[in-house]
Amino acid sequence: MKEMKKHGVVTLNWQANLLVLRAYGPFNEEGIEAIFHEAQQSVINRQLQSWNRLEILDDETLGSPAVLNRVKDLYTWFENNGCEHTALVVSNCVQIYVAEELLKSKAKIFRDLDAAKKWLSEQP
Repeated sequence: MKEMKKHGVVTLNWQANLLVLRAYGPFNEEGIEAIFHEAQQSVINRQLQSWNRLEILDDETLGSPAVLNRVKDLYTWFENNGCEHTALVVSNCVQIYVAEELLKSKAKIFRDLDAAKKWLSEQP
């Protein structure tokens, strides 16, 4: 059976105790699996007791129900491994719906990156 090519890209970087994830394009299951393991390893290697997360989605960032289930798993893993606060910067109304209704995310949702950064900086 031919292996599926992964779709979707996430860049990860740390700014002190803030994990910044920028997501580009639609995701398939192979794409989210690659990110899942990369994100986990990044958190493990950082060895922080508590940290915050900033996720920035481009206009095309979406995924199938199977992808969304893995995103839920990753969010739970983040929370169980020290993530205290999450700001999610969305590009469209569909992403808001997915975050609130399908993922049941605890993330605070923003349309503006500066507002998201300000909110995160104000968290204890």
